[in-house]
This record gives sequence, C-alpha cells and structure tokens, in this order.
Amino acid sequence: MSTSYSSTLNLLKGHPNSSHLPASLLQSSFNRLSPSSLLTSLNYGPESGPLSLKTSLAQFLSSSNPPSPNQIFITNGISHSLSLLTSTLKPKIVYTESPTYFLSRKIFEDEGAQVIDVPMKSTHGGIDIPLFSSLLSSSSSSSPSSPSPKFLYIIPTHNNPTSYTYSLSERKQLVDLCIANKIYLIADEVYHFLTFDNTKDLNERVRQVSEKEWVVGLGSFTKIWSPGIRCGWIECDSSILETIEKQGYIRSQGGINPFTSEIMSEALIGGEVSQNVTFLNSEYAKRVESIWNLIEGCSNLKANKPEGGYFIWLEVLNAPSDFIETLENDYKLIVMDGKECGGGDGVFMRICFACLEEEEVVEGVKRLVKAVEDLTG
Repeated sequence: MSTSYSSTLNLLKGHPNSSHLPASLLQSSFNRLSPSSLLTSLNYGPESGPLSLKTSLAQFLSSSNPPSPNQIFITNGISHSLSLLTSTLKPKIVYTESPTYFLSRKIFEDEGAQVIDVPMKSTHGGIDIPLFSSLLSSSSSSSPSSPSPKFLYIIPTHNNPTSYTYSLSERKQLVDLCIANKIYLIADEVYHFLTFDNTKDLNERVRQVSEKEWVVGLGSFTKIWSPGIRCGWIECDSSILETIEKQGYIRSQGGINPFTSEIMSEALIGGEVSQNVTFLNSEYAKRVESIWNLIEGCSNLKANKPEGGYFIWLEVLNAPSDFIETLENDYKLIVMDGKECGGGDGVFMRICFACLEEEEVVEGVKRLVKAVEDLTG
C-alpha cells in the first residue's frame, strides 16, 4: 500500500447525517399546534398513546386500508418495543435471522430468552424457510407440550445488515408457519418506508398479510424522521396491547411520550413526515448510485444493490482473516465486522451510506476497493 490517509472515515454507524435531520419541518409542525393540544400534551396521557397520533399514524401506514388505532401502541422506538414485548409475553426462545441486527440479541437475552440463529438461504438474505420449518418440527417433537411462547424476529424490508427484502410469498409463508406453530412473528419494519423507487408499490407490512394474534409489526420514526424524537409503535392484536397496558411501569407513567406524540401527529397530518421520507429516499438513492460502480467493478467484492434502507452487506472474497483490522489500521476506514451480526464464515462487513457526507461515503468505498485490490488474491 503506497497511499497514506490523514483522516479516519467511519461507515459503521447506522446514524443519519446531521444535514438530513428535519429541524425546520419539525419547527413548522410544532408551530401549528393549537394551545389546547399543546396543553394536553404536557400532561399525563393514555397508556397506549394519544388517539390523535394513533389515528394519523394508521392513515400514514396505509391510506387505503389503515389499521385500527386500537391495534397501535406508542413506544420510544424499536428497541423499546422489543424490550416491552419480550418482558410482557416472556418468550423462552427467540429465533432470529443470521445475520441480523447486531444489538437485538442482547435485548432478548436481557429478558431471559434463549436466542437461536436461523441461517439465511444465501449469504445475502432471506431466512431459509424450509430449514426453519424443519427446526420447528424437530423442536415440537422433542418438547410437544411446552407452553412457553416463542418469537421469530425478522427485519423483512431492507434488512439490517443484508438489505434483503422478503417477497410477498415469503412473508405469507413465514406468517402461516408462525401461526400454525403458535409463534409470535415479530417484524421490525423500521426501514419499510425507505424504499428508493417511488414508482413501486411498498411491500405489504406483516399486519397487512395477517391480523392474527401471532403477527406483530414494529415501526419507528427513527430512520424516516429523527432518532432524537424517540417515538415508535407496536402494531398488534388488541389482546397483546391490553396485556402491555397492564405492565406496572406503563400504568404508572401515563403514556410513553405524550408531548412528542402530539408533535408527530401534527407532522403526519401536515405532510412533513411524507415530505421528509421523499427527500431521504432521493438522497440515499443518489448515494448508492454514486458508489455502486466502484463496488460492482471490484471482482473480489460481492454484494447486492440496495433498493432502500441504510446499509450495504459485502463479502470480501479471498481475504485474509485480519482484513477488517487492516482496513481500519492501514486504510483508515471503520466498518461493521460481519461477525458482529452473525455473518458466519468468510469476511463480511456492513457499511452505512447514510451517516457521512456523500463525498466521504464515496471516498470510504474507494479505500475499501483499494484494500481489496491490495490484500486479496
């Protein structure tokens, strides 16, 4: 390696770029709040969240066939939703995709659940459904009378880390499999609306596939608006929602975030959220296009082109085992080591194209390609 790099670039963090945070749009939404709405939001609120947000959110999720507001519970985001569901439903086993979101395992384990990895059908996405079905069959035969609930946790649209999106057929297969085996399908749909091609219909959310008790959808404004707003939701059967509402700390606090909820309701009604989603999809699509030729032109880099989301999942062929470490030390580029996500054998990595400035993302990928050319056979 002859090139020296003066500064380190970090493509590991799954954060938005500061310039993409909707400060002015939020200000507009806040300014439209009526004095009475503002006053109401400063007090305790309903356990499941204000009806104003649940109603406007239902319309945002599907204007043609919105879910009932009575099937929505407002939370602080995906992580809070996962912790809340796990502490409420108390699963003994949680099946997850492998690879998967690298921090999810700890959330489940903190609540006492055993996490079992289910391999993807390929290194770049899609849970191996026949293998999962076989796993469930062998599990039920070994403990046929086990009453303990189980979860299957997936990220079905623009997966983190693989960027894979499940087809409608795959969603239906997993829904049917989970219902038949009385397993809660927990779908983390945080990237659902970050679909770059606005001419394509969005994939159905899992609760559009089935509204059975065993099907649960999670969403958040984290990626489509702002992480700091700390606002998300659980979309589920009313029986689960009622169980959550009985939790001691839920009953005690009078709503998770009444003030934030009122602002987000106004941002949904006024169109600011939709406006921001359109902006982000345009920006992220442009970033992917600006780096894709670099990736595609490197023979020892294997990846699928993202159609949305935040990340690109890459496999480095013929790479030394210390490739990720060398990338950071010699090429001043930090990426997510695929092993953190359960990437299996080989050298895998996740890079985020949302956090840095576009030119920095391009420079980071150029460094990656240079490292691959220097270090692989």
